[in-house]
Amino acid sequence: MKPLIGISSGYKDSSEFSPRPHLSVSKAFSDLILANGGIPFQLPLTHDYTDILHRLDGVILTDGRFPFPESWYHNGDKDDKNWPKSTVRGPFEEILTRQVLAQDLPVLGICCGMQMLAAAHGGTFYRNFSNELNVSSHLVPGGQPCHDVHIKAGTQLHKILGVEKLKVNSLHNEALYNQPESLIINATADNNIIEGIEIPQKKFAIGVQWHPEITAPNTVEKNLFKALVEASCER
Repeated sequence: MKPLIGISSGYKDSSEFSPRPHLSVSKAFSDLILANGGIPFQLPLTHDYTDILHRLDGVILTDGRFPFPESWYHNGDKDDKNWPKSTVRGPFEEILTRQVLAQDLPVLGICCGMQMLAAAHGGTFYRNFSNELNVSSHLVPGGQPCHDVHIKAGTQLHKILGVEKLKVNSLHNEALYNQPESLIINATADNNIIEGIEIPQKKFAIGVQWHPEITAPNTVEKNLFKALVEASCER
């Protein structure tokens, strides 16, 4: 039986077609799950995912633009006035992340999804690392490869991708500030910004800060989704 893979949903208060709230998921995620033998399932926003997760075999924590609680940010950061203020999705995504880890479901976190995995283990964040560290911004819209990441040899990510260096796209100005002891840093950029993590205590729990779903069909990044589906088949 094909594994059922849940995909966390983005949230918008309204759209050009409707003033009512709606949920959305990039088609790229469902395409990659289908291409690798899984069945995609869009997740709702709910205060308890327990029963849903018992029916799933794996989860993708997707990207998103929403603020974290103030306590998650590095103390030296100032408020980013350009960041969306809606707090609707965040609490649901935290519940989902913690319950996924509690059930030890195979999970792939992408961009904000990686940060949620880190936060569940005590991670804190730069609100805008390019300002605080005076390094090049990684907020580069368009989805084209724009900077290198270095994959740490011997990590699960390295085994999946099979390379030690990869040029990736980038769409983030927040980044992981500290390294919780329970996490392995598996990828960094040239400016030492953390670009990937994994949780060795879990069967499969990997996060990447970039967007592999954009380029995955034509690069080794497609192996991330293959590995997730394969891990989900083993449940």
